[in-house]
Amino acid sequence: MEERLVLQADRQESLEQHLKRIPGLSRRQISRLKFLAGGLRVNGSSVRATHPLQPGDQISLYLHETACRQPVPYAILYEDQLLLVVDKPAGLVVHPSPGHETDSMQTVLETALSHPLYLKGRLDKDTSGVLVFGKADWVPSVTRTDKLYLALCRGNPGSCTIDQPLALQDRKMVPAPEGFSARTHVRPIRSVPEGTMISVRIEHGRMHQIRAHLASIGHPLLQDPLYGEPGSQGRAMLHCVTCRLVHPLTKQTLVISSRLPEDFLQATGVSLPVT
Repeated sequence: MEERLVLQADRQESLEQHLKRIPGLSRRQISRLKFLAGGLRVNGSSVRATHPLQPGDQISLYLHETACRQPVPYAILYEDQLLLVVDKPAGLVVHPSPGHETDSMQTVLETALSHPLYLKGRLDKDTSGVLVFGKADWVPSVTRTDKLYLALCRGNPGSCTIDQPLALQDRKMVPAPEGFSARTHVRPIRSVPEGTMISVRIEHGRMHQIRAHLASIGHPLLQDPLYGEPGSQGRAMLHCVTCRLVHPLTKQTLVISSRLPEDFLQATGVSLPVT
């Protein structure tokens, strides 16, 4: 069974001219569609790229083959023809890696949906919350996102911006002048039994950026076994609560949120999710 992207023409022009106006759709991908049997359809009929369009014509582009869809084991926060946004539980690896070739979230989702997915940004294994996938390979590169994290840290860092380059050293990211640029914006929200709940926005999105930056100023995340509390049996208290993204096709702004998981709520000492 085919899965296709359906669009509507808004002006008189050739189909190829219309395709070139789709953000992120490369010349190579357009060429592949042109030479693929049934790759391009207008009003249900296969056509050539030179086909003249009229306003209101229905355009259908081949995306991929898909078999019978199986149940997805994660909560779906948003889905359409181009995007899949899921609620990531803590403790799961996002993409295939050594030792996690078959049990990563991406592999499990691709098996359930029976078609490939393309990750837009990653979350650490211990981090929970909003996770975005594209359903076509060009989608992640043209999808702008702005993520808001909630975290629980030791002490109270106050409102601050941590601007320290980070480099990998013995499995940890550490401040280093020769490292990769990284900037983290922190704002306290409320006191919690063992520290402070903070909201965090990041620039650059380096590996372990939030965990490493907060540890570097003496306010590691609660239960973080790598950066603050060796031997902890919990997980670093970090949750991607909201993702604001610009849809790659419609250019509409979507705001997608995730409820705080139970272990996070227990650590805050409150009974309701924070929004």
